[in-house]
Amino acid sequence: MPSIVLNSFQRASIGFNKLAKIEANRLENLNARGEIDAKDDSNSLIFKAEEQRLAREVANLDFEITKANKSLSAFETANNALDQMRVMVDKIKDLENAAAAETNTTLATSYVEQIDELKEQMIQLGEAATYQDINFFKGWGTETANVNGNNFTTTTVDLADVINGFAYRGGNILGIENGDFDTSAYPNLVAAFGPDTINNSYSDFTGNFPDGTLVNGATIAQNGPNGGYGLDFSNPTNARTNAGAPYVQLPAGVELTDEVTLGIWFKQDTAGGTWQRGADFSNGGVGSNQDLFSFGRMGGSQRMRMAIHDDFGNHYALDTVNNVFEWGEWSYFMFTRDSAGNLQIFKDGENEPYTVGGGLTLPMVIDTDHIKADNFLGRDWFGASTGVNGGFSDFVVFDKALDADEAKEWYNNIGMAGLENSFFTMTSDKLEAALDKIESHFIGQSVAVESVRNQLIFKQELMVDDMSNLVAIDSEEVALQMNIAQTRQTLAITSLNITNQAHNQLLSLFN
Repeated sequence: MPSIVLNSFQRASIGFNKLAKIEANRLENLNARGEIDAKDDSNSLIFKAEEQRLAREVANLDFEITKANKSLSAFETANNALDQMRVMVDKIKDLENAAAAETNTTLATSYVEQIDELKEQMIQLGEAATYQDINFFKGWGTETANVNGNNFTTTTVDLADVINGFAYRGGNILGIENGDFDTSAYPNLVAAFGPDTINNSYSDFTGNFPDGTLVNGATIAQNGPNGGYGLDFSNPTNARTNAGAPYVQLPAGVELTDEVTLGIWFKQDTAGGTWQRGADFSNGGVGSNQDLFSFGRMGGSQRMRMAIHDDFGNHYALDTVNNVFEWGEWSYFMFTRDSAGNLQIFKDGENEPYTVGGGLTLPMVIDTDHIKADNFLGRDWFGASTGVNGGFSDFVVFDKALDADEAKEWYNNIGMAGLENSFFTMTSDKLEAALDKIESHFIGQSVAVESVRNQLIFKQELMVDDMSNLVAIDSEEVALQMNIAQTRQTLAITSLNITNQAHNQLLSLFN
C-alpha cells in the first residue's frame, strides 16, 4: 500500500478523533454549566446580564410600590379623620346658632368657649391622623413622594392654621375673596390690599375696591415679611417703570381725605438707582407738581420722603432724619396727615424724626382732590423714576390720622400678623368649605398615587415575564447548542469509524 495513502488515512483518523473529543468536551461543558460556553456564544452572557438588570429593576419597583401603598394608607387615615371632623363641625354650627340667639352674655361666652374647644379637638385629631410617619394635615405644599424616579407633590395643609383662620401672609391658601374679612373693629379702614396667590393679584380684602394689577413682571413670592408672601419687584438694572420695571396698578377711586393714614410693608434690596417711588396717588396729566400724594426713597439715600403737591403746585415734603432703609430688610411704614395739615412718618410702630422740605413749613394748607384716578405701587404717575428693586406686602388706607399709640398698636397687632390672619374668621360654613377643599385634594392626590402604583405593578409584571422569557430563551439556546455538539460528535465518530474501516480494508487488500 502506498505510504501517501496510508498517511492520508492516518491524518483523517487523527482529525476525526480530535473533532470527536472537542465535541465531547463541549457537551461536558454545556451539561456541567447549564449555559452556552462564552468562548463559542456570547448570547449567554448577554442574557445573563439582562436578567440581572431586570432583577434589580423589579427590586426597585417593589420598593416604590411599597412607598405608594404607604401613601395610600395615609390618605385613607386622613379621610377617616375628616369624617370625624365633619361631625365636630356640625356641633360647632349648632353652638354658633345658639350663641347668636342667646341674650345671656355668660351663656353666649360659654358657647364660644365650647366652639374653641371643638376646634382644638379637630386640630388634635389632625395631628394624630398619622400612618407610618405620614400626616397629610401638616406642612402645606411640602410633602413630596418620589415614585419610580418621579416626584409627586402631595400638597398638604397645616390643619391648625386652617381651623384658626390663619392664611399665611398673602398666601391665601383658604381662597379668601374680597369681602371675606371682618374689619368692623377698625371702622376707619378704607382699603386693605394684600398679595393673593389664588387670583394672582393684589386684592383689597375689605371688598371696597377692585383688585390691583401686577405689571411688568411683578410677581407674588414667599419672600415677604415674617416668612410670608410679598410682591417681588426684581429690578437689578435700575430700569424705569416706563422702560419695563415692575409695578402695581392700583384701582382708581381711592380717596385720601383731609385726615389719612397709609401703611405698607416695604423692602429696598440695593442702593442702586434714585428716587424709587413706594406709592403715587395722583390725577395724572395735571402736572408732575400738582395734586399728588406720594412716598418713597429720598434720592440715592437710605432716607424716606413723604410728599404732597397741592392743586397750586405747592410742594410739602417730609424727610426722615434717620436712614430708615436697611438694604434687603422688610420694614413697616405708616404715613399720616391730620386735618390741620401735620404730617408724620412711622417705622415699625415708632415715630421717625423728620425735617421739612419743599421750602414750606407745616402745617400745610390742604388743597388737593381727595379721590385719585392714577394710583401705583412702585412707580410715579409718569413712570420716569427708577423702579423699585425690592418688594411690598400688605398696604392699608385709613380715613383717619393714627396717632403714635394707634400706629404702634396697629403694627404690633395687625402689621406683624398680616391682614388675612387678623381679619379672617373661620366660621362653621367656611370651615366646612375648607374641609371640602382638603378632602377633594386628598381624593385627587390619592387617585394620582394609585394610578402611578398600578402602572408600577404592571411594569413589574412585564419585567418578571421578560426574565422568565430570557431564562427560557437561554435554556433553548443551550439545548440547541447541545444538539449541535451531539450531532458534530456523532458525525466525527461515524466518520472516524468509516475512515478506520476503509483503512483496514485497504490494508487487507495489500496483505
